[in-house]
Amino acid sequence: MKLPGGGARLSWDPVADLCHDAYNVYRSTATGMRPALPPGSWPVDPVFEDVTAADGDASDLNVTYDFVPGPGSAYYLVVDRGTDGSDGVVGHFGE
Repeated sequence: MKLPGGGARLSWDPVADLCHDAYNVYRSTATGMRPALPPGSWPVDPVFEDVTAADGDASDLNVTYDFVPGPGSAYYLVVDRGTDGSDGVVGHFGE
């Protein structure tokens, strides 16, 4: 979703798992989003960086992520974070 001032919003369906705590948002600018060594190794092949703290509303509890896109293409992946603080199932790149 496009926001005023050149911003953007990602949104997703909420997680209903009892171990759900919050969401982490990851970004990658890797060309073509293909692992160098399939099936890949989360989050280093292809490289993803945790950009959760850059959320415009400063909340990792809701189902939106507001940001101002940088130049070029980027890929975003939202991952459920469990009550133990670890990422839930990534569902991509062998995880």
